[in-house]
Amino acid sequence: MLKIRIVLAKIFKFLFELNFVKDKYFGLYKRVFKPFNLFKGVVVKGSFNGLTLMLHIDDWIQSQLYFLGEYEMAELKTLNAFLNDKSVFVDLGANLGLFSLYASQLVGEKGQVISFEPFKKNYEALSDNVSINNLLNIQIENLAIGEKDSFVNLYYDSNEMNLGMVSTSYIDNAYVEKINVITLDSYFEQNSISRLDFIKIDIEGHEYKALLGMNDILIRFHPTILIEILNNADVSINKKNIYNYLENLGYKKYFINNEGGVSKVQTDSKRQNYIFTTKINL
Repeated sequence: MLKIRIVLAKIFKFLFELNFVKDKYFGLYKRVFKPFNLFKGVVVKGSFNGLTLMLHIDDWIQSQLYFLGEYEMAELKTLNAFLNDKSVFVDLGANLGLFSLYASQLVGEKGQVISFEPFKKNYEALSDNVSINNLLNIQIENLAIGEKDSFVNLYYDSNEMNLGMVSTSYIDNAYVEKINVITLDSYFEQNSISRLDFIKIDIEGHEYKALLGMNDILIRFHPTILIEILNNADVSINKKNIYNYLENLGYKKYFINNEGGVSKVQTDSKRQNYIFTTKINL
C-alpha cells in the first residue's frame, strides 16, 4: 500500500506542475488528500532553494513544499533585506526547519542560526534536514521558549495532519510530550551570545509569553522580529498585548506584501505574519 501511495504522490506532483491543476491543490487537499489520508506514512526527498528536504507529505506544510514547491514564500523573502553574512538569526517554532535553512544560506559561515523546536517529531525532522545539507552554522535545540524557565505538556492530535498545530491545551486521546521551557534571555546568558539580528516567532498563540522572556535581549540588541499574530477572537487580548509591548520598546509594525517587501500599508488581509523593527527608512 505504501508503494502505491508513493506512486500516487509522484503522479500528483507531476500534475501540479501544470498551472491549471496547481490552482486546484487546496481543494484536492481538503476533499481528497486529508479525509482519505492518501499519503499516510509517505516520506519523500524534495528540494527547495537548492536544499534537500526529507518531507512527510501527510503533513499540511510538508505537503505544500513537495507538491507546490513553496510555503510562506513572501515571509521567507523578507529575510533577504534584514540578514547579511554575519547575522545571528533565531527561529522559534522551527518545525522542519524551512526558515532556519533559508536563513543559513543568507548568514553564511560567519553567521549563526539558532533553531528551537520543542515537539520531538518536528525536532527530528529539523535535525535530519540540517544534517542532510551539512549546515554547520545551525544550532538546533529541543526546547520551548517562554516567559519563565519551566515545563509544559504538548498535545498533538494526529487527525489534524498538521505537525505545526501542537497545543498546550489538553486534547482527548492525543499524543502528549512533557518539554522543557526556557526564556530566551536565559539561553543567551547561558551561552554567552553577543549578537542578535533577527527573530522569527511562530509558536501557536504563545508569542506574547515568549516576548516577555526575552525583554533583556530585545533592549540590548533591538533585533527585527517576524511574528505570527492570529486574527481570531480568542487571541484578541494577546494581539493587543504584543502590539503594546513592542511599541513600548520602540518597535514599529510593518505588513508583508506578496513580493516579500514590507510596507506600512496592508495588501493582504489574510496574512497573519508581521514585521516589527526599530530600523528606519524601510
